[in-house]
Amino acid sequence: MVATASKAEGAKRWRDARLRHSRLLRVARPQALLRASMLVAILVPIAVSFIVYWPRLGDYFVYDDFFWLRAVRNHSFWVVMYRAFTFPTPREFDEVTLFWRPLTDLYFYGARAFGLHPEPYHVVNVLVHGFVGSLAVVVLRRLTGSLAASFAAGLIFIVAPTYEFAVTWISQTSELFAATFILCALLAYHSYLTADRRSHAHLAATTGFTILALLAKESAIILLALLPGLAFALPSEQRRRSIAEVARSLAPVAVVGTMFAVVMLVHEYRTEGDSYELGPHILRNLRDYLKWMVFPYRNGEGSEWRTLATVLFLAAGGVTFLSRQRMLAFLFVWTIAALLPFCGFSFGIELRYTYLATLPFVAFVVLTAVAAIDYAPLSSRRPLQALLAIAAVAILIITPMRTRDFQAFLVTEARAYETMVSSVRSLCGPMPRESSIFVLHPPYRDLYGIHTPAAVNLYYNRVHAVSVDELPDLIAFVPKKCIIEYDPETRGYRRIEAG
Repeated sequence: MVATASKAEGAKRWRDARLRHSRLLRVARPQALLRASMLVAILVPIAVSFIVYWPRLGDYFVYDDFFWLRAVRNHSFWVVMYRAFTFPTPREFDEVTLFWRPLTDLYFYGARAFGLHPEPYHVVNVLVHGFVGSLAVVVLRRLTGSLAASFAAGLIFIVAPTYEFAVTWISQTSELFAATFILCALLAYHSYLTADRRSHAHLAATTGFTILALLAKESAIILLALLPGLAFALPSEQRRRSIAEVARSLAPVAVVGTMFAVVMLVHEYRTEGDSYELGPHILRNLRDYLKWMVFPYRNGEGSEWRTLATVLFLAAGGVTFLSRQRMLAFLFVWTIAALLPFCGFSFGIELRYTYLATLPFVAFVVLTAVAAIDYAPLSSRRPLQALLAIAAVAILIITPMRTRDFQAFLVTEARAYETMVSSVRSLCGPMPRESSIFVLHPPYRDLYGIHTPAAVNLYYNRVHAVSVDELPDLIAFVPKKCIIEYDPETRGYRRIEAG
């Protein structure tokens, strides 16, 4: 009897153990699947970034690249850092970086190990761009709870043609770094707002990432609006911090950001003159940016359709406020805020400046479509979801090809600069200090004549180089000179003699 009871009790314990084990498995499997899905969602954007931009990894330097490269050459680390945090005056044969972006100066100083090979620089740009897409998936997943919608938005952002050649231009690494630290700041502050206990580490990380973003690019000042916007966008059941706590937590960021904004605006007005100013043109530029973003193809065409799409976007943003769709309203505000720093330029818009705004714009469109389906009749939801998935797949197939096409201008310019530099080195050969090199009828753009000397002096020591359409009248009296002329028929240069 005792043995029988003991066996029954053992069998019961065994069944209970199996039941607990099966329950643990049922809980662990979804968690493991979610972790695996998140890992895929993080890695895929990086892979897609390389797939899209792979043909551009070997492109040569162009435009401001030469200034960044020259500014960190032949200087010690401490000199480079001092110049990065001040506003040095450019001098002949001693180029300085054209903008106050210390983190970018530090990057180019460290990248001196790459030499004058453009491939590693491009790899870094494409890698960071893919990482921004990965961070976007994580941030949107935190904000919306939908991994599928966040993944779709992150991938579409990665392949978007909206920001033109922002990824392939080496000088634009400042934009990529700024986007990275902006997303990191949002993640850190979201953790602070939603944690059960207040975490000084999360606040320190938020302030630290904000400072890094500001050191990367001036446009990161939008964090002054995004961080409090995130606090108000969170549902009350998710936010664990009171309004007073939110205000106190953002005080360091507000102080740092305000001081930074004042210094940058004063410097901008003192140095740039009337190229950047406050005025009614800001709204015009904002409209033009939105008209481009709603349909980023064939800029300047289909004005009526673009205007209608822009009005629909603005109307949808207004509806999110009226219907208290807080997260969608936050993405709408994020889009507008990311464009505003670039709307003050009096010369109009530049498409590459939409990089910071493209992510929230894409997320707004995707999540608005998902929300609209949720309001549809139950019988039509599955067909609409399938239609939305098909549209997303079509965009991911077609858009990368157009994005590659949008690189054509910079590719042409990079090849023209590479041809010029290699021709100078082969046709002119070694040139003594203070000698002169004239590049006649070059096919590339050289605004203000500042890029040709910077490019040539990467390989020479204190040589006067200039691109001209006509040779000076007294060219015969210029000593120690080399003149090369571009021949459009052969698409190459030949050396000529004058005087």
